[in-house]
Amino acid sequence: MRKNLLASVAAQETVPNANPTTHEYTRHGASRSMLISLEEMADNAKKMLAGEAIMEIDPALIDPSFAQDRMAAFEPEGADAGFVAAIKEQGQLVPILLRKHPDKDGRYQPAYGRRRIAAGRHLGIKVRAIVKDLSDEQLVVAQGQENESRNALTFIEKCRFAATLESQKFSRKVIENALNLDHTHVSRMLQVVEAVPSDLIDWIGAAPEIGRPRWLALAVALKEQKSKNRAKLAVSKRNVSGDTNLSSTERFALVAAAAAEKAGPAKPLPWTLPGLKKAYGKLSVSRRSITLTIDRSANPKLAELVLEKLEALRRAIESADITSTPNQEH
Repeated sequence: MRKNLLASVAAQETVPNANPTTHEYTRHGASRSMLISLEEMADNAKKMLAGEAIMEIDPALIDPSFAQDRMAAFEPEGADAGFVAAIKEQGQLVPILLRKHPDKDGRYQPAYGRRRIAAGRHLGIKVRAIVKDLSDEQLVVAQGQENESRNALTFIEKCRFAATLESQKFSRKVIENALNLDHTHVSRMLQVVEAVPSDLIDWIGAAPEIGRPRWLALAVALKEQKSKNRAKLAVSKRNVSGDTNLSSTERFALVAAAAAEKAGPAKPLPWTLPGLKKAYGKLSVSRRSITLTIDRSANPKLAELVLEKLEALRRAIESADITSTPNQEH
């Protein structure tokens, strides 16, 4: 019986390894599960079942947490498909923790269990929940410690969670308790979010394979504005070229390399169309110029189409009365 209990809890608390290249929340099977202590999870679940009244709540009545932590959206037919299948087959074994919404009658806010709520909403079933009177501080501490006990968040997600709590005026002590970390560690995490621009973090993603040392090193590198500009330019080149099919780890490496390197001549990148590997030309983007090169003999129709569109763009620019005076800055 105990073996079945542990296997069922593991199935509902471990993200299935659906596609490690495109889904950055994947974990690595039983070896990773052992790190989050199945025995402790099962014991905690039994204590909750034994000591608290469990209710069934319609997911439609549960509002999002005011302190978001995860960066990736729930994917019931992608990275989270195995999780949804386990709940559909076995039911929801581990209840979530809610509080009554402080400002909206009949509604709730979650302390933890976001994925179970999302799975219930997707399946059209109610979720099993414990409802407790929790202050804002108690709610975020419960949320943070539940994530910490299951190793559920990556380092940068924890950094953002800490920054979110600080922006909402929670004390540093509450943030430390929520993450179960000391003052020094929390301070360094906040420094990462302060130094690394938010748009770069969004582009990189959750980066489960990138730990504290490499994020701290990136934060140091990006303290200089020139380094930030190089990193953003590198991201812009990738986005414009259409070559964006990179894992979160590869995106981090690209940003880190750009931040560390000295500025040099722009390197042409393959110009591709979304979803296709064939390169139709080369694109160079620098602070001073944008250069698109197309082989007319290899791609005659594309070359003619680009020329046609450029002529239309030229006429649009003229009608908008945009000055054609060259920029004399050197």
